[in-house]
Amino acid sequence: NGNSTVSLEVRDTLGNIIPAISWGPVSKSGTFSVTIFPSTRNAIPPEPGMQTSNTQIFQTGVMKGYTATLTVIVDANSNPYSGWQNSKDNPFIINPKIQTIHIASVAGTAGNTQNLDNSVIQNTRLYGYYLDLALKVPFNWRWPLEGGNPIWKAYTKIEDYIISGKTNFLDWYLMPDSTRVWNRRVVPTYKFEPPGNPVNKHYGINNQSDYTLLDTSGKFFASPKIADIDGDGYKEVMIGSLENKFYAFKHDGTILPGFPYTTGGMIKSSAAIDLSGGNAKIYFGCDDNKLYGIDKNGNNLPGFPVSTNGPIKSSPVVTDINFDKQNEIVVQSGDGFLYAYNSNGSIMSGFPVKYQNSIDAFGYMILMPSPAVVDLDKKGSKDIIVASYDSTLIAYDYHGRVRSGFPVRLDNIIYSSPVFVKMPDGAFKIIVASGGGTVYKINPNGIIEASLKLSAGFISSPVPVDLYKDGKMKLLIASQSGEIFYLDISNGLNLISTFKTVSDINSSPLMADVNNDGYLEAVYASMNGFTFVMDRFGNMDEPTTGMLMPFSSWVFSSPAISDLDNNGKLDVVFASYDKTIGSFEFSGTNTNSEIFWSSFGNDLGNTRLAGTPDSVSPITDGLGAVFNYYNPVKEDFTIFRFEAPAGTEKIDMKIFDLGGEKLLELSKSNFINNGIYWEYKWDLKNEKGTIAANGTYIYKVEITVNGKTYSKIQKLAILR
Repeated sequence: NGNSTVSLEVRDTLGNIIPAISWGPVSKSGTFSVTIFPSTRNAIPPEPGMQTSNTQIFQTGVMKGYTATLTVIVDANSNPYSGWQNSKDNPFIINPKIQTIHIASVAGTAGNTQNLDNSVIQNTRLYGYYLDLALKVPFNWRWPLEGGNPIWKAYTKIEDYIISGKTNFLDWYLMPDSTRVWNRRVVPTYKFEPPGNPVNKHYGINNQSDYTLLDTSGKFFASPKIADIDGDGYKEVMIGSLENKFYAFKHDGTILPGFPYTTGGMIKSSAAIDLSGGNAKIYFGCDDNKLYGIDKNGNNLPGFPVSTNGPIKSSPVVTDINFDKQNEIVVQSGDGFLYAYNSNGSIMSGFPVKYQNSIDAFGYMILMPSPAVVDLDKKGSKDIIVASYDSTLIAYDYHGRVRSGFPVRLDNIIYSSPVFVKMPDGAFKIIVASGGGTVYKINPNGIIEASLKLSAGFISSPVPVDLYKDGKMKLLIASQSGEIFYLDISNGLNLISTFKTVSDINSSPLMADVNNDGYLEAVYASMNGFTFVMDRFGNMDEPTTGMLMPFSSWVFSSPAISDLDNNGKLDVVFASYDKTIGSFEFSGTNTNSEIFWSSFGNDLGNTRLAGTPDSVSPITDGLGAVFNYYNPVKEDFTIFRFEAPAGTEKIDMKIFDLGGEKLLELSKSNFINNGIYWEYKWDLKNEKGTIAANGTYIYKVEITVNGKTYSKIQKLAILR
């Protein structure tokens, strides 16, 4: 009521006033509203790899942000002091979702000490009591941990303090529950950054730190994998922890002999599992810069671990990338390089290759995207897709060479892992989401076919799926601000529906028929510990969600699903920061219940492919596919390949120009048998050692198998 004089002063982290958002004094009359920070992400931006500032229990320091002072001088005649009583005030703030957050009761959602609402947790002793907009506490008090630790649980005496009218238990802030608060060391001297340095700076654990947050790790960041690694007919759950241990749990929750396996650093990398050859091999990265390979007994595989020059927080991919009938392991490292290893731990030819300039110095990258692998254009070897902190998407062949058309520049840092989708026409597309909130659909030539700005940012990876079983691919992806988007990707990118939740979603979903309705549902977990099921129409499946239980802390990792105990019903596994792993059975499922996307990375090898890969089987007779890549040739070489039996008796290949003049003739001794293929790398020189000119050429492959002759003719173009 009445008149007032108002001013707002906003300072940056250097202590300088920001004129664009500071103002006053100005005169106001009656009720008015004030925008303090137009954007809290600008005022205190999250450090790279995080979705919020100074609330993440795994961060290594604090971010300095803007400070603001709002001064309201009221007219004493129309607003006497006696009118300023808490019982008559209703202070509130408005969050970025345009939700009114009243500070009139302390009934908040679990895990958030600020989001207060009268309709939540009404059984708290403080329900209905008014709170101050701010409480003055000593500089060294300990802030409640995010994730199931609202202030009345972290400091139980605050209830008596408020109920007594603030006359008793004035020292409530000296009696925390030590398991629910930050352990914080305060550096006595607060220093602004000297002029010339970046305005927004992350303070890590060093002598320049303002605050160092210690002893705050939860347990599970990595996502679980489910597989029968010991051959007993029951599935095991494999997962790494933030306490430097890798676990293998039996279906009954007991630990497999030989586990946990101890590493030299935190494990944020989700494992890839190779069950080929009858012996389980488990691969995962670690913050100690190593890629580990262990067997079912927790013993190191020959040649492992191998070391890189940076922390490995991405998840490895295990697959046969060159069709040599042996699986290789591909992983991104925090040193900015992509590594590819043979199964004996030796580095593959052409690797490592640098995929980004950004380096994970001092562990500031909390998470990293993981690679995806598929044979994009069906040439007989697989391609590796890598997303980067440099805002680029890059495709490599198995020699470590960048594919034509790449890298592709996106609008922001990429935290989310890219995925492949096989469209109904058999073509592959790359789907990737950026930290800037845009989803992209990219073809194998690096052309962005469609993009759609949806949110403030994505960490969760997208999952393509035929939701309605109509042959048209859809896409599910969840945002940092808690929306779940359903998109039609059959023709471009078109938004179908949006479901809004109340918490950030950083984990990726699994897709399975968990309610036995014949269609696939999405199973999600959110940062407030809530786990839930979404149906194909974009609505929460409440009866099936009721089979799950919430966790008391964040769930950052993605769930996994399988039949753990062989009872014919599907079990879903979640892992949380509250140091627990939960397994829940979907009672309505059976042995025929479909699983489409089983875990983070989809399959055990983490290839991230939605759809069936084109299988390439060894040809037993005759001449199969004949091709060269790349074609057209834009470098100083090309590779000829053709399918033929390993026992091929004779090979003759000739290259001609369009005038019929022979450039080169090759025999069997020139070719290498690479599993199902015969291969020759041509340096573009003719028989006289002269490099072939630009133009179109013809080549003929003729082979003899079991006394029979087969031949095929192909064209190639040189455009150098």
